[in-house]
Amino acid sequence: MRILFTTAWYPNRKDAGDGVFIQKHARAVARLNDVAVLMVQTDVAVRGLRIEVCPKESRDKSLHEVLVYVPKTRFEIPLITGLLRLFWLMMGYFKGYRFIKKNYWQGERPEVCHVNVLTRAAGLPWLLLKLHHIPYIITEHWSRYAREGAYPDSAMQLRLGRRFVKDASCVCPVSLNLEQNMKKWGLENRHYTRIGNVVDTDTFVPASNAKVGSKVTFVHVSWMRDDSKNISGILRTAARLKEQNQDFHIDFIGEGNDKPKLMEYSRELGLDETVSFLPAKTGRDLAEALQRHDALLMFSNFENQPVSVLEALACGLPVIATKVGTIPAMLAQNRGITVEPGNESELQEVLAAFITTWNRMTDAQRSDRTLAIHRHQYVAERHSPEVIAQQFDVLYRSAVNQTP
Repeated sequence: MRILFTTAWYPNRKDAGDGVFIQKHARAVARLNDVAVLMVQTDVAVRGLRIEVCPKESRDKSLHEVLVYVPKTRFEIPLITGLLRLFWLMMGYFKGYRFIKKNYWQGERPEVCHVNVLTRAAGLPWLLLKLHHIPYIITEHWSRYAREGAYPDSAMQLRLGRRFVKDASCVCPVSLNLEQNMKKWGLENRHYTRIGNVVDTDTFVPASNAKVGSKVTFVHVSWMRDDSKNISGILRTAARLKEQNQDFHIDFIGEGNDKPKLMEYSRELGLDETVSFLPAKTGRDLAEALQRHDALLMFSNFENQPVSVLEALACGLPVIATKVGTIPAMLAQNRGITVEPGNESELQEVLAAFITTWNRMTDAQRSDRTLAIHRHQYVAERHSPEVIAQQFDVLYRSAVNQTP
């Protein structure tokens, strides 16, 4: 089937980490269908009336990635700025849509649209539904529905969001709490179906050999946004553990706007020898980096279903993370340890206990792969590309069959 992914987030020339989980969904779906991804991004480098269509071909010929860059408004005038921004965004979606039809589908329309992240990405699919009876489904990832003041930006956004959700064939939040929070805002649909994030379980696998090292090494993987990931809280906890003469190391893997100030904060806390900030990694490079560590460490204030946790579990690592989003269910049955968000004292106790336990383990105990395999199987059974592709495919075909 021809599937049009419209999205507000996607890896682009301004931010390579933007919406990587959506790209993984697209790659999974492309195993069974002909997928074209359309993302529109504002860019101050774009001048005048020119709209740049930037096709990015993947190695898989059934996946086409089209990024459209449109001018970014340089002034703020109530109503006028908003209308102008909306105009450029919709022009970008229309131009990208025509490009996809002409270059990939020989002028044919999509059979199903797949909206990723409300609200603007649903505009074109909604029009295609009304004009050509092309159904659409919605996948939502955003934690804004649970954060006070983060949603909506305006009464108009809320009205549009409710309309887009109501008219969708199905809505697929990645977690139960996200579904519940969306419904609290009146985003109602008869068919809510939770479909999780994707992990390449052929790449993210447990290490073949036990890690060799004299100290515990933790790893944190994210795009370094301190308001959500609370990395500064990890750093303060690390400083207190260091004062207790605990022997450990933490590697922070990722990029992001907050990384420079977090690196400076780490230096102020005297953690130069305890903490390392490393470049972002993806795919096999990230899998190999995870395999070299003893546990993943996340201290998020809010989450839905973090891919980094799933990838660490697939590599057999235990995870220490906060009780937010789907994390408690993900870490049940010896897959990890949870702490209360923002509770640095509890995090300190858990990390100290983990270090003590690790130091008392024998080489044979550290080499035991039983728990590692258990964690990997948990992810493979629920989040492999094959599983997710099949789940979406069922929804696509149901949407087509139910649309007049």
